[in-house]
Amino acid sequence: MGSGNAALQTREYERVFGVLEACDEANSIPEFAQRLLSALGSQFGLRHTTFFTGSSFHSAFDDPAPLLFGHIPGMFAEYHSDWSDRDGFDSPEPRRMLQATRVGSLRELHRLDDQARGYFHDFLFKYGMYSATAMWLQLPSGRHALIGLFDSDPNLVADRELVTLRRLARQLNVISRGLPAEPYVNPHVLAGLSHRQREVAGLVAKGMTNASIGRRLSLTEDTVKKYVSRALAATGCRTRTELALLARSNA
Repeated sequence: MGSGNAALQTREYERVFGVLEACDEANSIPEFAQRLLSALGSQFGLRHTTFFTGSSFHSAFDDPAPLLFGHIPGMFAEYHSDWSDRDGFDSPEPRRMLQATRVGSLRELHRLDDQARGYFHDFLFKYGMYSATAMWLQLPSGRHALIGLFDSDPNLVADRELVTLRRLARQLNVISRGLPAEPYVNPHVLAGLSHRQREVAGLVAKGMTNASIGRRLSLTEDTVKKYVSRALAATGCRTRTELALLARSNA
């Protein structure tokens, strides 16, 4: 854990700045979560990321509706039914690591108790997740966030990546503590959209690409782009993420 003070190299600073730049545009915790998971994926090559929240460190593991990027079908259902109260990162050693450095990793755990051993070996490994890292952040109103970083490559998050993630977590914690818990939503803002624009916005909220929306609605991709652009202009949203959050809050 002492490696957290090591100097970062140029590429590592670029990764940190890339994630911070994405997250600094967020106007609320839901948008922050979306931007953070997307940026962690693009900057660190992580294919499976999660964002859990709760009123305490322990209760965050039981979040019934976390944000999931790249998750394997069936994996969260099994986690929620069988493993949320036995998560390996909620056992003593990784919990101390997270609370001391904000980032803990399976590769650094040397004394796995029965709970941690079962979680990693009987659950994560079964789904091919051999790299497992967690990040702890504080949120407004005393709430907590646990960000899970998983991948099939056991060496994807190695020592240098852990140093970088720990440096990054300190700055992310400053951002996350200063954001409102929920975005401001004008309840009438979607009323000005056409039926097709609202339909497209709803599919954007489901995470669909323009190409997949086009196939769903029998439209060309260029036509979908126009509908998205008009919906952004009409609602005052700056990004697809903001439009998605707005559409979800009005669903």
